[in-house]
Amino acid sequence: MALALACFGRGSMLSALPLPRIIERTEDRKVTLTAAGFLSAVLVGFAVLLFANGWSFAPAD
Repeated sequence: MALALACFGRGSMLSALPLPRIIERTEDRKVTLTAAGFLSAVLVGFAVLLFANGWSFAPAD
């Protein structure tokens, strides 16, 4: 559990620290839409991988 929390904290800091400099150079709407598109693509990719390997969200019998 501690390792998972450390990874989540590290990931959020890696994205939060450079964000002000990125927003200074580009529009905040463009940054937000790019991040939303990227995260959506990653989630769809993970779902495709899970379903391709036989995973399902149906309850087990």
